Amino acid sequence: MLERVVSSRLLFSLLLLLRLPDETSQKTWRQTGVDMKYDAEVVAVLKVSRMACVALCEASSTCKSYNYKGVTECHMLDWRPTAPTKDLDPKLMVATGWSFFNVHPPPLPAAGNVCPGFEVVHYDQPGNLKYDFNIDGYTCINSPYITAKILSGKTDCRMKLEYNMGLFVLNLLDLIPNLQPTQEYYNVLKSCASSMCLGMVCTMTDAGGIPTFCTLVKQTHTSSLAWKTPILGSNYWYVYCTEP
Repeated sequence: MLERVVSSRLLFSLLLLLRLPDETSQKTWRQTGVDMKYDAEVVAVLKVSRMACVALCEASSTCKSYNYKGVTECHMLDWRPTAPTKDLDPKLMVATGWSFFNVHPPPLPAAGNVCPGFEVVHYDQPGNLKYDFNIDGYTCINSPYITAKILSGKTDCRMKLEYNMGLFVLNLLDLIPNLQPTQEYYNVLKSCASSMCLGMVCTMTDAGGIPTFCTLVKQTHTSSLAWKTPILGSNYWYVYCTEP
């Protein structure tokens, strides 16, 4: 694990150029709780305040989240959980005195404004990438499957991401051909409602690590005769709803 210790004095000139985030910042940094630490590669160890830690993490191309201890111990990390903190993540560990902070997506827009007649859900952004507030971060779902889930009392539905995972579909008609395979995953998801998709599999990434070569699917391992199958380098999204 590579760690780089940077003193507050060396950071002073950089901090003068950064606007420290405040409570009204668009970026929502949430704390998982006290005495918790996320197990990811540390890209920098800084002796700064927490607000400075936030600013430096946002300015860094390699920092995706951070662990913080006391009043000056900032560990910037190269990975972030893709799921909300209430989901169990095996990399989130008990660590006395530490707190873990991760960027969370902004609230969903009203479905009637962006998806009239459909459901609107967040999709997980890959944890190896910085959270991108410049893309929608949500997609529209047009399927009786999710409608039934919501009517049964399920809440907080989203497109959940699993890494190194593909999907074996029994009915080939459930696969939606992608005529622009080099499109980024978030652009492919814009067609989800018109395709009546419930998931997506991307088998490659571009030079920036963004998933490409994506195929939308009308059924997933949770909704029909389809099975998850491990595939190295593949990213698999599927509709997932938590309990009430």
